Amino acid sequence: MQHESKLVQVLTDMNRFLTVVRRRHPRLRTLVPPGLIKYFSQGKSVLAGLSAAQVAVLHQSSNVNIYHCCVHKTGSQWIISLLTDLATYRYSGLRHFEYQSVFYDGYDPRRMTERNFSEPFPVRTIVSPLYIDYHNYRNIPKSGKHKAFYVIRDPRDVLVSWYHSARYSHIPIGEIPALRRTLAGLSPVDGILYSIDHLEDFGMFSAMRSWADNAGNDPNVRMVRYEDLATNRLEVFVELFHYLDIPIPDHLLSGLIDAYNFKRLSGREQGVENRKSHIRSGKHGSWKKYFEPNVESRFYDVTGDLVQRLGYC
Repeated sequence: MQHESKLVQVLTDMNRFLTVVRRRHPRLRTLVPPGLIKYFSQGKSVLAGLSAAQVAVLHQSSNVNIYHCCVHKTGSQWIISLLTDLATYRYSGLRHFEYQSVFYDGYDPRRMTERNFSEPFPVRTIVSPLYIDYHNYRNIPKSGKHKAFYVIRDPRDVLVSWYHSARYSHIPIGEIPALRRTLAGLSPVDGILYSIDHLEDFGMFSAMRSWADNAGNDPNVRMVRYEDLATNRLEVFVELFHYLDIPIPDHLLSGLIDAYNFKRLSGREQGVENRKSHIRSGKHGSWKKYFEPNVESRFYDVTGDLVQRLGYC
């Protein structure tokens, strides 16, 4: 037992260190040729599986699958870190499954409202992330008892964060290189105006609305606010992990949250902005700096009452 405890600690520390390095330096992924990205992702899954095989599962979640649903710029990579940590595995018995790893460059090119799946995902897995609308999530063939949570964020902050990511920090896969060239030739205001139309065409705002309009009636879906998660308050995560039937003891959960806090992942205090970093500021409300009258007018013309539907004002 003592030997296993030491092994678990070593594997946990190693995995957390490597995760922090990947998150703080996402451009390391650009060293992997696009055609090999899916094999790189699959290799990470194999290594994670080998680590998990060395530790005992202390609690098997009653859920066959857990679905982490969201749109981009809602802390999805940070949440993946929490969900794939060995502490989470020990109290869930669920491995990580990232469906996008099957694509050529690890990126699903479909519009967010067109991401349908005809086959169930592998059982005993946490499927994360699923950038998807509610209707296509609902139509995924399910293999048994399951839970889903959908991370919402103020769509104004989503827009501003997406603009900075596309303009400066996102790894150059899929449509990002072309978008970056376009945005580089525009002022920040014109770039954000362009981003509004692009995200509308991509289906992001429609996807957010579909969850706001339908998920409240689904007993297997929990809506979680990004802004609440970003506070790193223990009680927020206790409630979420309890809902998912992942009963990590509070002291271990607190350590898990701390292992992936903003400062560790970015090297900066929360709220200190670096617009060229993929982990830009970690604070909500930054949209106020960028919503000039013409941006605000165009945003509400396109999104209507989406801000209010999601519970923001």
